Amino acid sequence: MGGALCILAGVAYGSVGIFGKLALDEGLSVPAMLSARFALAALILWGITAALGPAVRPTARDVRRAVALGLVVYGAQAGFYFWSLTRLDAAFTILLVQVAPVLVAVGAVAFGRERLSRALLVSLPIALIGTALVASGASVGSADALGVVLALLCAVAYAAYMLLSHAVVATVHPVPLSAAVCTGSALAFGGWAIVRGELPHTGAAGWGLIVALALIGTVVAITALAAGNARVGPSTAVLLETVEPLTATILAYIVLGERLQPLQWVGAALVVVAVVVVSGGLGRRHRSG
Repeated sequence: MGGALCILAGVAYGSVGIFGKLALDEGLSVPAMLSARFALAALILWGITAALGPAVRPTARDVRRAVALGLVVYGAQAGFYFWSLTRLDAAFTILLVQVAPVLVAVGAVAFGRERLSRALLVSLPIALIGTALVASGASVGSADALGVVLALLCAVAYAAYMLLSHAVVATVHPVPLSAAVCTGSALAFGGWAIVRGELPHTGAAGWGLIVALALIGTVVAITALAAGNARVGPSTAVLLETVEPLTATILAYIVLGERLQPLQWVGAALVVVAVVVVSGGLGRRHRSG
């Protein structure tokens, strides 16, 4: 179940780049788009938390920790990602961000959070090679140094979020955890949008894209990832989430009419192989436990 939740999160996150690019094309700035995205997602998630009742209600201390996580860490990775998108081809940005699984695996072992399983050791390089091939259609020549740095900072911030949130999900239900994280991110980008005078102002198409970002790319994605992270650990969770670039590439083909090259199909197959390998390792672990 945990593996399936991580794959669902990867598929949902795969839509973020497409919706975000289209929203930026509608004239929304990065702070305006992200403040609206996270504010709407937070409202929905707090509503779900209230409907679930007192059993999932977090303590004030847990809420403060999760809001801080969203304000500083999750907000940073989202900002780095979208500012990188304004400078780099989307596929190239995704490729650079995919150093995150390596950072998470190294961090998890270094901090004593988990041990690397044989399945993870086998599937990690397969997933990274597959991701590189999926993103091989990127236009690297137009990349600038700042865009590359922003994408790599996104990977670092995302790895930090996975490791830090894993410590919180042990005591907090994924829905209120995600609500508090989104609240923190909404405060971060809302404040930035106010300072820059860039509050959300767009037409029906722009608001439709913001709703899609909030529902699919945030409510579904962040909650499924938190729930999956709690069950399988950060290293496995972030590896299973490598279906994200595969999803993004397929959506670019469907929505934007971008054609997939043969090497990209090979990369997609390798990502699927990696997910199958690590999922098989999870199944054996649960049966032996």
